[in-house]
Amino acid sequence: FFSMLQPHASAKRACNPPEANKRRCTDATHAVRHATAPAPTAISPVISPLLADYEWQSFAQHALQTPHGVALELARFLALKVQANDMDARIYSPSSAVDAAWHKLLLRPRLYLRVCTLLGCPPGDVVGHDPEGAVDRVQQQARYQATLGAYRVLYGPPAPELWPVDGRCWVGTNAAAPPDPTTGAGAEESISLRIVDSEGAEVYVKIKRTTPLRRLMNFFCKKWGISRSSVMFIFDGRRLEDERSTEDYEMEDDDVIEARIEQTGC
Repeated sequence: FFSMLQPHASAKRACNPPEANKRRCTDATHAVRHATAPAPTAISPVISPLLADYEWQSFAQHALQTPHGVALELARFLALKVQANDMDARIYSPSSAVDAAWHKLLLRPRLYLRVCTLLGCPPGDVVGHDPEGAVDRVQQQARYQATLGAYRVLYGPPAPELWPVDGRCWVGTNAAAPPDPTTGAGAEESISLRIVDSEGAEVYVKIKRTTPLRRLMNFFCKKWGISRSSVMFIFDGRRLEDERSTEDYEMEDDDVIEARIEQTGC
């Protein structure tokens, strides 16, 4: 019932923002052009203390449900930010999957402070997270491409399932080779949607117009490792019902569904 989408055209555009935004674009471009040292393995000693830390291992195992994979990529991304002194989200942006892991880490402020300290932040300082960073898509993509450029230099080729070409998290079984949603059988009866949570993390999906929305909702919750009962899905000011479809709500291509996640804990 789901299928993947092609990367958005904005991912292929050159960085050419309005005059007022050129400085931020220059920061990102400069980061790519000057990320020539150290060698790909030289950053490992920076990350090693974090990966060996018990609290981090517990977080990776239980909150991210993996001691490797996205946990390692989050550590690598934060190390890039610290090395570039990018404390105010001006140079680098994460992929959707890495950003979702970052959100979970931010919910544990004491651990987050420890992580940033282990990665080399000054005592008491942390890497800043800007929830409005994806508002300007052109600028966000410039920062993301800067991330990929620095990543290749420091760590080698990024894994496409966690670092796709334009940073989005694609729904389906083969993220490295998404089909064209405008062609092929069933294209006319499907719809492309975007699910966005309160922190700006987003998932792009393609779903048949008659498929019950509960399948989309369950997929989103499973993807981010959250309880289905803790999320409300909102469209056009209305809470979506599990057994209704996009056709029932008269949704159109590129419409946005809001995922409101209930905060738990103390």
